[in-house]
Amino acid sequence: MSTSAREGTAQFGPYTVLAHLGEGGMCNVYSAHNGNRDFECALKVLKERHRKDAQVRELFITEADV
Repeated sequence: MSTSAREGTAQFGPYTVLAHLGEGGMCNVYSAHNGNRDFECALKVLKERHRKDAQVRELFITEADV
């Protein structure tokens, strides 16, 4: 998936992207809807340029667990 998901069309598992909220150094942040549980949430997506970097992926996973 590209770093800029198209609103209303991109799917990440049960999540449908609704809007791009912003971005940080590692990730893009989207408003998303979880179709399985019917709620909206923020969805962080690791930027493509960082996906092969093991240290960045580990930090991303650590942040997600917090």
